[in-house]
Amino acid sequence: MHTFIEQQPADKEAVADQPPQSVRSFCKREGWSEPQLVNGAWWAYPPNAVMPIPVPALKSFD
Repeated sequence: MHTFIEQQPADKEAVADQPPQSVRSFCKREGWSEPQLVNGAWWAYPPNAVMPIPVPALKSFD
């Protein structure tokens, strides 16, 4: 079972435009694209995917 990164933004527009560094690092390292905040959880497109999926929460992204 996976745990996913969840974040409740104080300002939804500001956070939606800029994912946290951990999400950006994960996406860059794994080749995922277009991270986006959906209902308080970060989603992105894995390589060659046509639908985004939740970004897995890992103990350390770096």
